[in-house]
Amino acid sequence: MVTGEGRLPMLISLVLYNGVRGWSGAREISELIEIAPGGPLRCVPKLWFLLVDAQRERLPESEPDNLAGLLFALERSRSPEEIDRGVARLAEVLHGPDSLELRRAFTAFLRHSLLPARFPGARIPAIQDLEEVRPMLRETVQEWTQQWLEEGRQQGEARLLTRQLQQRFGPLTEADQVRIQNADADQLLEWGDRLLTARTLSEVFGE
Repeated sequence: MVTGEGRLPMLISLVLYNGVRGWSGAREISELIEIAPGGPLRCVPKLWFLLVDAQRERLPESEPDNLAGLLFALERSRSPEEIDRGVARLAEVLHGPDSLELRRAFTAFLRHSLLPARFPGARIPAIQDLEEVRPMLRETVQEWTQQWLEEGRQQGEARLLTRQLQQRFGPLTEADQVRIQNADADQLLEWGDRLLTARTLSEVFGE
């Protein structure tokens, strides 16, 4: 795009950083370009970018519609309620047709980055817009919580069976411990029933 006076509009590169450690990367775009020996240095673009460090530069609280602030607030969120409030605010700020690309960008960030990190192992559906995030979030939290409870119960059953087997037959081999940890709930239940009458460890495992 060229302005009416034949000049390019001002271009500002913005880097939003939320790392625990201080920024140690490049500060100017030419530092990221590999120049071949004898290459034309005068053709290498020189462009400084604006670095916003969320951990060390708190954004003004008086700017509730600041998109960078909303992004950092989402990244700092640790509960479904905090994520839900952040998404609701984003949807309100980016409600017009001019904000379509930004809505898509934030939706992609939520789907591919934030939600998988907050709910590991949960199934994240193919959401297309911010309006789909909040109902999906409620369903995902419910499914993830149920999955987490079931996995915790299964791990507890595995530990109990391991202890009972050790008390009955002595220390287990590493292979047997791995077998128990990888078994599903039905298999653990079957082995537990066999333990009541089995005379050897092999009989418990049906060997």
